[in-house]
Amino acid sequence: MIQVRVERDGDRLAVRVRDETPLFDPTRHPLPDVTLPLEERRLGGLGIFLIRQVMDEVVLPRHAGGRQ
Repeated sequence: MIQVRVERDGDRLAVRVRDETPLFDPTRHPLPDVTLPLEERRLGGLGIFLIRQVMDEVVLPRHAGGRQ
């Protein structure tokens, strides 16, 4: 199960995602080398990169049972 909550507070937008998957810290995931030509890059791996480019803050609270 996954829950997504979006809240607006003035000029800020907060998106909260809660799921029951194993803990994963996207801030520790290595960023892809986007300076390489497209044909030399691995397929995929840009989702976390794009999120990190547009977000001001990432908070990963741990809840009972290891959920995020």
